[in-house]
Amino acid sequence: MQKSFVQRLVSTISGSSIPILYYNALLFPKHFYCSATRDKIATLGCAPISCYRGNIAHPDGFASNLERGRNLITHASSSTATDSHFLGHLYDIQANIAAMNLDSRLISSNGFRVSRASKSGLEVGDRNSSELTENVDSSTQVMNLAAAAERLGFDLFFTFTCNQSQHPGIRHLYKWKENEPSWSKQIKGYDTMPWEFKENIRKSMEMAYTHVLTRTWLEVRKIWLEFIIYSTSTKLGKTSHAFFRDEYQDSSGECLRNNT
Repeated sequence: MQKSFVQRLVSTISGSSIPILYYNALLFPKHFYCSATRDKIATLGCAPISCYRGNIAHPDGFASNLERGRNLITHASSSTATDSHFLGHLYDIQANIAAMNLDSRLISSNGFRVSRASKSGLEVGDRNSSELTENVDSSTQVMNLAAAAERLGFDLFFTFTCNQSQHPGIRHLYKWKENEPSWSKQIKGYDTMPWEFKENIRKSMEMAYTHVLTRTWLEVRKIWLEFIIYSTSTKLGKTSHAFFRDEYQDSSGECLRNNT
């Protein structure tokens, strides 16, 4: 099976073949390229093709696909952390590993959910639970919370929206992204570029900003919720019980919201 897998990923040019020894480097040369030893912004450490065989935790002594993927998409100094296409590629790798020896119809109807026990980090989901969070968020749990209100009433209901231009911990990112004269100085020859080139750079900036914004907001909202739940010095007083969830809205700019 592995032999056929490699053969399907061979590129032929005028009768000559190029074997894929470093899978990610061939698919994403803008992050992994041969001048890495001389270029300061190139990403080193591309795993060889042998690391993608089966569901082995640490093939040939290398870090697992899950560990490498987490490092590449969360490393603030790496270009891999702000590339949506590369992020999708890494997810596909983990999804293919998780789907081995499973009926594809189960995956199509239930999707995946985060798993701390699985080597791939994913497992077949539950159709009654949310696909967007690690926490239990099913209709049954909602009914249980509603029933609990009969014995323990909830006093407050908060909705937090990621206001990019105003929210503390977020607004400095938005200010930097919107201040084009400031970041464009880092790009050589930007002022004399054609309009089309500048527009592509602006779009790339938006794509990179989205990843950084999401990771920062998840951290900011965690700190804010912990402050509300555990602080005893606010006007709210001590919190006895609390629950929260994230909402993702495809048709709105309010991509993340916390109900507490």
